Amino acid sequence: MPLYKMVVAYDGTSYHGWQRQVELPTVAGELERRFKEVFKRDITIVGASRTDAGVHALGQVARFFLEEPLPESNMMFAWNNVLPPDILIRSLEKASENFHPQKGVKEKN
Repeated sequence: MPLYKMVVAYDGTSYHGWQRQVELPTVAGELERRFKEVFKRDITIVGASRTDAGVHALGQVARFFLEEPLPESNMMFAWNNVLPPDILIRSLEKASENFHPQKGVKEKN
């Protein structure tokens, strides 16, 4: 299964943090929901760090797996087109199989 690395920027004003929560809008939850809307596939996104409600990020690093690969540039373009204006995927690329965003954190501000 291909592993992908993404860098996401967001204005967290309208969200209850990064990590998916049942019944509450979150950044990861919105990314997963919009991905399924476009590509008809479920994904689970794991970020480098959780953020609290209302917190913003310029470069949250995250990863997700896909059963079948998709071209990164097409995927990023299509995904960004359905995301709300307060979430932007800044980069998206295939990652090495041992990549984990939480283990590579160097700084949190």
